[in-house]
This record gives sequence, C-alpha cells and structure tokens, in this order.
Amino acid sequence: MLVTDYTLQLRDLIKRANHISLLTPELPSMDTVHALIAWRNGLNQRNKSTSLFAPQLDTNPYANVSNINEVQTVLPDRRTVIKVGIGDQGIKKVSYEVKEGNLYFYIIPRSGRLEDDQIEIYAEIMETDLLITLGVSSPEQISQWPHEWAQEIRNRGTIVNIDTNGANTQFGQINLVDSQKGSLSELSYDMFKQLNWELDADTSTLLLQGIVHATENFKHRVNADVFENVARLLRQGAQLEKGKSELNGDKTA
Repeated sequence: MLVTDYTLQLRDLIKRANHISLLTPELPSMDTVHALIAWRNGLNQRNKSTSLFAPQLDTNPYANVSNINEVQTVLPDRRTVIKVGIGDQGIKKVSYEVKEGNLYFYIIPRSGRLEDDQIEIYAEIMETDLLITLGVSSPEQISQWPHEWAQEIRNRGTIVNIDTNGANTQFGQINLVDSQKGSLSELSYDMFKQLNWELDADTSTLLLQGIVHATENFKHRVNADVFENVARLLRQGAQLEKGKSELNGDKTA
C-alpha cells in the first residue's frame, strides 16, 4: 500500500486527535526506537500530546537520545470502565463497597434516576484517540495484553499500523505496510515527507541512525531510494558519524 493513499486521512486523524499513543513491539530494535522518537518529535512540534510505549526496552544504550526518558517500558494494565451518562442531572454522591465477594457501586444523581441505557461497561487497554504502532506485525506480539486488544482499541479509536514486514496481519483501520523498505525509519521519513513535515536536525539524525542500524551500515536492504533519503537527511542537518558511533556502541541488536 502506497503511503500517499492515506496521506489526507492520516493528516486529518492527527489534526483531530487530542492524545496520540505510539507502540512498538517488545524488545524493539534500534531502528524502531529511533523511529518512535522521531514520530514523538514530529507530533510534539505540532502541539500533540503523546504517550510512548516500548515494552521491555533497555533504555541504557539510548542515554544520549533526547526524550528517551518519555518512553514507558511497561504497558498500562487492561481495565474495566463503567461509563455513566449523567446529562444535565449531575451527581450528588458516588460510593462503593465490597460485600460477599462482589463490588457494589452506588450512584445518587442530583435529580431523577439513572436508566439502564445511561450505563455502559467495556474493557479498555488505554485511553487514546489514535494509536500508531511501529513494527508490530500482529497483536500477538504484545504478550502482556490479551489477543483481542487491537479490536478493543478499534472499537473506541483508530489504529494506524506502520510496518515493513510483509507478513503483517493488517490489524489497523489504516495499514501502512511496505515490505520494500529496509527500515521503519526510512518508511517513517517517507510519511513525514508526504505530510509536509519539516524536520529539525535532531529528528533527521534519529532517522539516519535508524537507517544505518537496520541496513548494517548500508550493507543490506539498500537501493537508490535509501541513498537519496540519506542525502536529504544530511542536508537537513543529520549527523552520519554520530549515527555510526552509536550503532557500534549498541549491544541490544
């Protein structure tokens, strides 16, 4: 699927979202982590609130990466939500008690009574308008959550699934999967260009580092497009030597 097919829809989703979450697979690669922070930077530059999740990530090799401290390495627990539509009634009092192995909630409205159709119960993995997954090829890769987590999020929000694995199960409402790309960083850069996002030097360096790592210093999965994108990133202030030094010091790959 070409990135351009969904550019307008993705731009609109990002514009309307109050909060955007980004999720990687467990034990993500250096390429994935750099793409994650690059997305964080691009979204924050557009005044978007973000949450970053990289399960089981060892952040020590990324000590020199700006904003790595924002990455949460433990996923939020699944929770049950009881939603009560109160309209103009208002609530006078809410209380609860545990009795005989049951949890009782007591809700007293300021006026009238609550009807059954005002109460909704559902499971929730996270509270977010838009979830962007990076390199998650199937929901089963997130072992901490039940396999149906993607469906639960789709019921209440939108999943944009970004990946370079041709075996991706296409679990998002928008699936930007391009197996011809050698790295998530390059695929993300293509998307940034389609969105007309201007990148600063730090973000350009992150993307370059991701490409260098994924291609093992341009030894594998490279073509003319890769080198053209590298040239553009260098013109935008990316530091190639910094990318090489961090790659050689990375022990997580």
